[in-house]
Amino acid sequence: MPRQRLRSRPIRTRLFTTASLLLAMIVILFTSFSGLFSGQAMRSQLDRTLEQRTNLAMQTMDRFLENQQLHLTLLARSPLITVFLQNRALDALSRPALDAHFEAEFEKKVWISEIALIQDEEMLYHYGRYQDLTLNPQMLVGGFKSRITALHNTPISCLLGIKEPIQLPDDGETPAYILAIVDLSEVQSRLFPLNREDHGLNESLIITALKHGKRPHLPDKLLKLTPWGEPFRTTVENWSWQQRTPLQTHNFLVQGKHHHEAPFAIFSSVSLQVVHDPILKQMGLLVLAGLVLFGLGLFGMSHLAEQITAPITELAEDAVVQVRRALPGGQTQAPLPSASQESDEVETLREIMDLLLHELISHNAELTARVEAQTHDLTESNKKLRNEINQRGLVEQELRSHQGLLHNILETSVDGFLVVDMEGEITHTNQRFVEMWRLPRGSQENHNGQNFLQSMVKQLQHPDAFMERLAHLSNSDDFSIDELILMDGRVFERHSRVLQRDGERMGRLWQFRDITLEKQTRTQLQNAKDRAERANEAKGAFLATMSHEIRTPLNGIIGMLERINQNPVDEPLKSQIDLISRSAEILLGLLNNVLDFSKIEAGQLAFETLSYQPREILTSTIRLLTPQSENKGLTLTLKIDKNLPESALGDPTRLQQVLLNLGSNAVKFTESGEVVLSAYFEELSTPTMRFQFTDTGCGIDPVQLVDLFDPFTQADGSITRRYGGSGLGLAIAKRLVEAMDGTIDCESRPDHGSTFRFGLPYHPGDLLDPPPTDSLEPQPTEARALTILLVEDDAINQVVARGLLQQDGHEVVVANDGVEGVRCFEKQDFDIVLMDIRMPRMDGFEAARRMHTWQRDRQNPTPIVGLTADVLQETLAEAEAVGMTEVITKPVRLDALKQAINRALY
Repeated sequence: MPRQRLRSRPIRTRLFTTASLLLAMIVILFTSFSGLFSGQAMRSQLDRTLEQRTNLAMQTMDRFLENQQLHLTLLARSPLITVFLQNRALDALSRPALDAHFEAEFEKKVWISEIALIQDEEMLYHYGRYQDLTLNPQMLVGGFKSRITALHNTPISCLLGIKEPIQLPDDGETPAYILAIVDLSEVQSRLFPLNREDHGLNESLIITALKHGKRPHLPDKLLKLTPWGEPFRTTVENWSWQQRTPLQTHNFLVQGKHHHEAPFAIFSSVSLQVVHDPILKQMGLLVLAGLVLFGLGLFGMSHLAEQITAPITELAEDAVVQVRRALPGGQTQAPLPSASQESDEVETLREIMDLLLHELISHNAELTARVEAQTHDLTESNKKLRNEINQRGLVEQELRSHQGLLHNILETSVDGFLVVDMEGEITHTNQRFVEMWRLPRGSQENHNGQNFLQSMVKQLQHPDAFMERLAHLSNSDDFSIDELILMDGRVFERHSRVLQRDGERMGRLWQFRDITLEKQTRTQLQNAKDRAERANEAKGAFLATMSHEIRTPLNGIIGMLERINQNPVDEPLKSQIDLISRSAEILLGLLNNVLDFSKIEAGQLAFETLSYQPREILTSTIRLLTPQSENKGLTLTLKIDKNLPESALGDPTRLQQVLLNLGSNAVKFTESGEVVLSAYFEELSTPTMRFQFTDTGCGIDPVQLVDLFDPFTQADGSITRRYGGSGLGLAIAKRLVEAMDGTIDCESRPDHGSTFRFGLPYHPGDLLDPPPTDSLEPQPTEARALTILLVEDDAINQVVARGLLQQDGHEVVVANDGVEGVRCFEKQDFDIVLMDIRMPRMDGFEAARRMHTWQRDRQNPTPIVGLTADVLQETLAEAEAVGMTEVITKPVRLDALKQAINRALY
């Protein structure tokens, strides 16, 4: 069959067109990117050049400033300046020499416009290059805060001030300085001269001073040195020091840098023509080269397309002939390409290959479908089998891991474990169980239940109870916990619970724990607690007894002294009585300190929470300390800061006790001078009230301050012999302050007095009405005579109390104990009852309780006032519980007794 020519668009045309377009795109991209990269490279090079110029100029200025400072230092050492500053009287003689000296300096250094000498903030000398001085004296004196300062610049110039100190012999503390005013325009012309004819059109380098906030200032004189005019001034004066690279603006680039210390900056600029002209020239060359390459490419692509497509065209025509010969028309599902169809050579070959491939696929499709179906079924079966095998392996591995973990837990447990099944056979034990019950070696592997049970029963103190409990729990679902006591004294804690799985009983777990040490420790702790409680109770009873036994005779002594003082006595006898009274008061104070410290140590000291007025407490403290200070001729002063609160919440009694302890010490150890009590308020994270005593006494050595607040301690052993005391006052004060969440400390130097201060947290209280001025003074007893029942077992106290009361005209009936007191109360009406607390046969609490029961139907029951030498808080609480109006602590003072009677009756 002859070859048939295909009517087609030759592939050569399409290939040539595509290649031409691709080549054109490559040439365009090459030209564009080459121009872009060249421009960026030139711009980067220009930026680096500007930065290098700026840095080089800054280094030049650094050296220039160092030279000027060195030159000023040398000038400052000039004998003319030293003579001028040290001999102010010779001012008229030395000033012409200075003028001549500085005029010579100005001729050599044209950039210096003015020089001044300043001492003690006063300008003593000022010399300028021109008659109209740029700066006034006030500016020269007060405007220089650092060694180099930018001055107020004029629109036509920029000035820097350089200051250097002048070292004068024997100048004391009066500083002197030499100041030089530098004109940056002159520095510019000397260091960086610019020839406008050669360089002015392309680049410039300007030095400018910095105003406040590092703002550059470009005067007209410097602006004339640049070719850019006002745009350059605007760019410089609005320059941001955050700008790290050269800034492009208008038709030039600018790079600025300020000095790290001195108030000036350098700006370097260059015309954009330096960048644009080379780029345009290079772009022209690149475009020309691209056009030449494009033309050559077109010629080459045309020749190459001819060489490639000629064999393909011949192959396509031969393929059509061969296919038509092998496959006559009508036997294929797809038509063959014909001469009437327009297609290129490659498309013809593709159609023929598609036809052959389609015929091949159609013959193999059925076979492939059957094979795929069988393969799919086999694959699914294998996948299911592998999944089952993997899951089973994972389950077995997890089970082995859990079994190993459980085994390790059981073997390392401090408890012994025994597991039995429903038939009572042992299934599991751990090593701890064997060790606890001291079973024979190998028992853990044998699991012989009968041998286990026999060995365990032999070691128990109560084997029958053990077997009975074992039999009960074997047929029960109860949880059990009890203790087993062994023959060797050990104690085991036994736990037993039923083991279940899916709600079905599987056996029982027996868990044994050795609690022998725990039981022993618990027993020891309980015994120690019981001993401590008994000791505490014994200590409390001892305190109560000692308080009663010591205060009772003291009551007789002080009471009898008060009775004697009610009568006129001779002066020698009165001195002796006063001496006895002071001795009794000292003994009472020592007793109170010992009892208070004992109660603090025993934790029996109670604190109240009341609203009180701090100013009233301070005033009362001064009033109580006044007699002691007046006897020694001391000045006692109270200083209350105005910010001290009017009211506070706390325990006023304990506050005054601390103040009296510290104040008594201050007065005691001060022989002459004054004692000052101060109080003020501090607004800290925790508001605090501060109190302090300052005295002019003997002072304390710093070594002894460490142990100052320890009980029974004084700064020096001779203090006890000289001043007396128990050494408990400061210890009690410290514990009271700390119990109220405060702090206390002391500052002192020997022979310079001491300062004791403490602070208490401030809690706002209710503002109370101020008490009447005479509220602290004893109130007079009612004028009418009273019938008083005195229940007191001590004969001396009977005499004292009866004598004090009869002096005021009262009728006193005495009962020797509580039994007699109740009988008298039931037989006779009394206005008031004075009841002692500790008495034989019947104490004061029981007697008061019976008296209240007797008069419970009365509209106005008779008040009962307790008298006690026991100062424990429990005593006061019980007295209130049985209905006593109040309790007076012995020794009883006449004024306190009168006030208590008035409060009870009126």
